[in-house]
Amino acid sequence: MLRFVFRAALQPFSGRDPMAAAAVFGVLAGVVLALSFWLFADQAAIRTLRRRLWAHVLELRLFGEEPVLVFGSLLRTLQTNLRLLGHALPPLAIAAPVVALLVVHLSDFFTRTPLQTAGDAVLTVRFGGGPESVPPVELETPPWVEVDAPPVHIPAAREVSWRLHATAPNLGLCRVSASGETVTKVLDARPGPRYSGTVRSAAWADSLLNPAESRLPAGPVERIWISPVPSPLTWGGLTMDWKEWFAAFGSVTAWLFSIPLARVRRPRLFHFLFHRL
Repeated sequence: MLRFVFRAALQPFSGRDPMAAAAVFGVLAGVVLALSFWLFADQAAIRTLRRRLWAHVLELRLFGEEPVLVFGSLLRTLQTNLRLLGHALPPLAIAAPVVALLVVHLSDFFTRTPLQTAGDAVLTVRFGGGPESVPPVELETPPWVEVDAPPVHIPAAREVSWRLHATAPNLGLCRVSASGETVTKVLDARPGPRYSGTVRSAAWADSLLNPAESRLPAGPVERIWISPVPSPLTWGGLTMDWKEWFAAFGSVTAWLFSIPLARVRRPRLFHFLFHRL
């Protein structure tokens, strides 16, 4: 279900400037973070601790020539920071699953493959079991994907790899057949960004980190993946990874959004629950 929701949400950004998606979803993450702190953090206690922290910093400047006093100020500064962290942990823990969900799905959206950049890509299939259990395997690709070289077998890693090249910007499925069973993997050669995963796996953990495609069914094939290429984003002459832009937009939004929220009274239900806890 989440796969279809994110596919629909990311469709308007497909094939366009990736900075727009990084900005929109970064702002969304920032709003979630600001609301989480507004609803679940003790704002009064945080303000008091921040004032104490500034007082301890001023103590360091005032008593810089007194080692004993400086050591005491440093100790109190550390204690105050730990208390601030304790107040920040509950809202961070509540917002973390939402932000993590965004990051995981956006990773499949922003990650590009050599097929999308007119380059040679490497498709690798890993089998379960030991090196002796690697069966004969066949690869069938769409007409617009060419296999440039014979498969490379790595028995110790239980892997077989092919070098592919796209002749047209298109979307389709390749088929991997082994031991009488056939599985598929999406090949996307359209200009990025696109919500199309580079990995399809039978393992739960791997599939959670690569959610653009469904899990592989139980069978000889354990994992199929295609080599990615770096896809940094540039804005205003500054080039960073998409995760850094996402974090930057989210941090600025959380700070700006928290300013008006500080003047809004928390809903009575959350106020009651907070003091109960």
